Amino acid sequence: MSNLLDRSSLVLTPTAYNNGEALCIKPDDASGDFQFSRNSAATRVNAQGLVENVQILSSNLVQNPSFSEQGSEEVSNGSFSQEGSEELANSDFTNGLTSWNGSGYTVVNNQLITNSTGLFYQPLSLTANKTFKAEINIESISQGGVKFYCQGNQSATITTSGVHTIYIVSGSSNSLVGINPQGTFEAVVNSISVREVGQDWSLGTGWSIGEDKAISDGLSNFENIYQTISPNLVIGNSYLISFDLIVTSGALRIRTNAGTYYSNVFNTSGNQSVTLKLENGSDFWFNSYSGFEGSITNISVKEVGQNWTLGGTAAIGDNLVNINSPSGENAEVYQSSVLVIGRKYKLDCTLNKTSGDTQFVNGGTFILNNGSNVIQFTATDTRVYFKRGAGSVISSITNISVIEITSDTSLPRISYENFSYQDALGSELVVNGDFATDSDWGMQSNWTIANGSANSNGSGLIYQTSVSYIDGKTYKVTFDADITSGSGTVRLGNTTAATAFVNGSNEFYLQTDASNTTRYIFFYGNSLVGSIDNVSVKEYLGQSVVPESGCGSWLFEPQRTNRITQSQNFGDASWGKVNSNITINNQISPDGTLNASLMASTSAGSYISDSLATYDPSSFSIFVKYIDQQFVQLYSGASGNFYATFDIQNQVIGASGAYTSNLKIENYGNNWYRISCVFTGAAVGSSVRIGFAQSLTSTWGGLNTSFGTSLLLYGAMLENGSNATSYIPTEGSSVTRNQDLCTGGGSLASINSTEGVLYAEISAFSGGNTDRQITINDGTTSDRLSIALLSNGTQINFVVVSGGAVSVNKSVTIPTITSGTKIAFAYKANDFKIYANGVLIGSDTSGAVPIGLSNLSFDRGDGNDKFYGKTKAVAVWKEALSDQELADLTYPTPTFPTFTLDFNTIAEQFTFARGSEATYVDAQGLIKSTNVLGSELVLNGNFSSDTDWVKGTGTTISGGTANFSSAGSIGLYQNIGTQTGYVKVEFTVTSYTSGTLNVYSGSNQSVGNINVSANALGTYTAYVDRTGGNVNIVFGSSDNFIGSIDNVSIKEVITATNTPRLDYSTGAEAFLLEPQSTNLFTYSELFSNSSWLKSQATATLTSEISPSGTTNNVYNYVGNDANIYTTSQAINIEYTISCYVKSNGQGKDTFTLRLGNDRSGVFTATSEWKRYSFTHTPTTSVFSISTNALLDADILIWGAQLEQKSYATSYIKSEGSQTTRNQETCINATPEINSEEGTLYAEIAALSNDLTFRTITLSDGTTNNNVGFGYRNNSNVIYTFLQGVINSSSIVAVSDITSVNKIAIKYKSGDFSMFVNGIKVFTSTTAFTLTGLNELSFDNGAGAANFFGNTKDVQVYTKALSDAELIKLTTI
Repeated sequence: MSNLLDRSSLVLTPTAYNNGEALCIKPDDASGDFQFSRNSAATRVNAQGLVENVQILSSNLVQNPSFSEQGSEEVSNGSFSQEGSEELANSDFTNGLTSWNGSGYTVVNNQLITNSTGLFYQPLSLTANKTFKAEINIESISQGGVKFYCQGNQSATITTSGVHTIYIVSGSSNSLVGINPQGTFEAVVNSISVREVGQDWSLGTGWSIGEDKAISDGLSNFENIYQTISPNLVIGNSYLISFDLIVTSGALRIRTNAGTYYSNVFNTSGNQSVTLKLENGSDFWFNSYSGFEGSITNISVKEVGQNWTLGGTAAIGDNLVNINSPSGENAEVYQSSVLVIGRKYKLDCTLNKTSGDTQFVNGGTFILNNGSNVIQFTATDTRVYFKRGAGSVISSITNISVIEITSDTSLPRISYENFSYQDALGSELVVNGDFATDSDWGMQSNWTIANGSANSNGSGLIYQTSVSYIDGKTYKVTFDADITSGSGTVRLGNTTAATAFVNGSNEFYLQTDASNTTRYIFFYGNSLVGSIDNVSVKEYLGQSVVPESGCGSWLFEPQRTNRITQSQNFGDASWGKVNSNITINNQISPDGTLNASLMASTSAGSYISDSLATYDPSSFSIFVKYIDQQFVQLYSGASGNFYATFDIQNQVIGASGAYTSNLKIENYGNNWYRISCVFTGAAVGSSVRIGFAQSLTSTWGGLNTSFGTSLLLYGAMLENGSNATSYIPTEGSSVTRNQDLCTGGGSLASINSTEGVLYAEISAFSGGNTDRQITINDGTTSDRLSIALLSNGTQINFVVVSGGAVSVNKSVTIPTITSGTKIAFAYKANDFKIYANGVLIGSDTSGAVPIGLSNLSFDRGDGNDKFYGKTKAVAVWKEALSDQELADLTYPTPTFPTFTLDFNTIAEQFTFARGSEATYVDAQGLIKSTNVLGSELVLNGNFSSDTDWVKGTGTTISGGTANFSSAGSIGLYQNIGTQTGYVKVEFTVTSYTSGTLNVYSGSNQSVGNINVSANALGTYTAYVDRTGGNVNIVFGSSDNFIGSIDNVSIKEVITATNTPRLDYSTGAEAFLLEPQSTNLFTYSELFSNSSWLKSQATATLTSEISPSGTTNNVYNYVGNDANIYTTSQAINIEYTISCYVKSNGQGKDTFTLRLGNDRSGVFTATSEWKRYSFTHTPTTSVFSISTNALLDADILIWGAQLEQKSYATSYIKSEGSQTTRNQETCINATPEINSEEGTLYAEIAALSNDLTFRTITLSDGTTNNNVGFGYRNNSNVIYTFLQGVINSSSIVAVSDITSVNKIAIKYKSGDFSMFVNGIKVFTSTTAFTLTGLNELSFDNGAGAANFFGNTKDVQVYTKALSDAELIKLTTI
């Protein structure tokens, strides 16, 4: 593609522009640049995903615009909960009486036994006049009482057992600290503890430290509690001071350390907050007033009003600045060095006015209105400056925005779309969420922190108190859980509902409420045995654009007028409110500022309306954001034919009226969506309305029957036209955006009239009564080549006019023309070709070319039929490119699937079930079981020492091997435990002289108990059954084995009944799904068993390697006119018999398989293991591997299988009974699925052409809403279905469904196709509606028509791929 662009002569992409110009990237001499005009303002979506006016040249230049920023915490230990280290040595008496002084005291079992009247103490060097928390844990008191003592200061007398907490102030620096008996004190004391509290605080008279608080006794006035903050606070700055207060009497005031008292008096209990400007000094002090008796805690001091300078009486408030000057005092607030003198700016702010005038001063003096203000000015000062005006001024200002703007009105628009979004999150609120240390978390019994996780062994709580969340906000909570048994829940706060968590990764969005009094994160285990780890709590701020994820296009639109006069201020009187309230400037809108309105229902039947008539056609649109009102209806005040209902929570389009069309939901990020519809027909309405619908199926005026819900609104627009165009803001009157005109590109030097290519990557706007054209022309319509969207909105017309005569005129339907198409029109005399999205869609081999081509225009050459839409690129070549180059040039931008079958995580992607063991062929071609192995059970398997093994006569261990000089029935064994079930035994014969070494379990050796026999060098594997208490694994011999073994491994076989199978039986890795089947042979491998009857045949066990890669149960079958067979099966039923056979190297390799009296054809065994099968309906009960008089067989056999199937399924091992492998199901994958359009692809092979429905489906869990494909009950047929209905035209024959076929369907209303192996085999233009697609399953969506076969890939796309993409995707 880059090489093709190098050869182009003119290229216009959305890259650069000036006022009045759209600039080409080729040629670079400006000769190809376009002239552009609009002469009005217009909006676009910028690269950050925000709606913005193109005349805006900056983001908000004001810092801290809503005065909501808070600095870091200035106070330490504001909750008075900090405790110092233990002051006493040996406080729990674990070292007897060490460090303690006093007589009549002893220590027994780490407990202090007292029988004394004397002081029991330690001499300590405590800082004088500091507060200490003492705890005395008394087990029991037999006599007397005791006081806690600290150098003359004593507590009240303690006379009861339990834990007693005392707060006491130290005396001199050299203190005696301990207990002072009152009379004879007889007691048992567990511990005595002393820790400093109230650190960092200084206390005046009457103040003391209590349990997590500071206490005033009410006996002193004007006494302070304070903290010297370092570094010092800054005079003139404002600080938010908050604290929790309990008032019994009196009041509390705040002063500075320099003696200035503030007027605020706090005399009620509860949380208090106030914003104060530091007038002088360096600290704030809390001062007892009017006999204050009470307590204070949770003291916080944070700077606010950053970046602003306050003058006079101006003061920071709660997310605002107050400009109060009731008596004419000076009051001003400003931010310096923000603007550039001479540039043009736009100010937005909100004024709450009680009285007087408040002014904005820059480029003039502007008196602000109460409410929202918008002012455009040319800067004469670098400051953003507000001040008091005339009168007694009481007002406040917030939400200040100043942006640079331009007066240019012909700026082309580059608008962005197709963004990816991600969660925008606040900072981490959890400390030690990875449990790296045993700290920061509170725990009840049954919880511990160890090994990097929090571990539960029963019921109880683990919690963290430092999670400082804010009521009413949403938080993203993530963590990992490993659950062995029981269950658990998580919640934020003590009133938020508990949410159950699951095993594995957990992610929740939890909203807090104002009734929470405990701001913790809680995890509760309900008989939980398991652990949690990696806990994270962050405020959820919405969704933000992934950087660089959007793609830009030139946006050209027709003239439109937004007839709604207040498109953003829904609180304005022009909007009627019925059973609803509006709160303006409630949250951030799609333009990135605080101007979205909250609409809340106050009663049933909630809506707002604007009294504007609708015309034919009228497009009505608005931006909405879900809070808790799910369904929204746009409707007209006319009859019930004018309405459209939307589910904004799940982005689903619902019911609509007969005269309502073109319903859309468009994602604008951060959970904002623009919903729109078009009203058509002769009737007109007297108003347009936005209502709270009751359900998705609500018809006209079907509004809410309950109330209390809300949503956010922004940017309403009513325009005359058949589609919604870019948003036009209004602020008191209707506003018109003029048409975009882009003309005059190119030149004679850049366009060749003889041959060339016109290329365009466009999304055209449909509708209207005229065509929309892009042409290369001579400045007139007499000589031109055009690509035109016809007025019907569905066809593209390709026209060549030469000398006024039409020489080419082709019309082609392209469904993607309004959503994105790459088109190339190649021209040369008598050779015209049209490519779209990588496919040749039209050609003409006759016709003259235009002459004098010199212009590239977004019209037909004379200013008419202007092109409106989105343009990513327009280019011209001066040569007619080849077919392959035209296909490459127009090939669609790659679309990535939202789901691809991952062989490593099938069990996580789907709900997979089988419930039995199964086998598969691994990458080495060996048959393996889904069972897995446990840990090593054998000790000293490498014989590095002569230990752990019991040796029989003639057995020694030396030189790193076990050596047998003449092994008997018990040559060597080891006890591996009393577990039941199978173990895998593996060992290597490292030297061999003679005899056979057998492996068995138990204490005796019999034919039926021998699991493997080794009589040559090599590695051997056996599966040994320990059922019945056989705890010994024995190596023995019945013919005096002489040799050595090494590397013995014994591991438990763990049954894995629900492990998906990745199978290589087709030669490549594939996901295997099979129906239930039973091996009717009771011994599939043990041909020496009596269940196998032998007629003129022998079956002798060998040490050959089987298809499973082990030496297990390979038999040498020898016979002439012979059978090895079973009977006792029902007849007149279809069976398949199969067996693995290999040549024994004797040249006698022919055999047959027999069902009843009928045989298969003659098979010839080879030197490689192969599975042979024969399907038939027998009339007699004989099932055998056989020869006849003409065949003499000497072959190796393994793994026989008999099943009531029309084909052989994967091998099922049987060991004494008929064995069943259950049916496999694979359902309920939940990738991202788009119900409106998408693509489903699979690379699959059926197990058999068994005339049965086998399907793969996207659905809502039913057949009412499903779409998929599969095999049908016809021979070698593939079909597709939609909403449970098979389109008979989609039934397509293929050569072999048991071979791999690549199948894809794309679905979109009016555009449904199926591709098989690179060929488009079916298409339909019938309209349809799918809703609620949410799962991918290997069935029809409702548990029937299960797919069985080999699957190499499955992919899901949220876009209906182009034909070129589908051809490429499905070509084998």
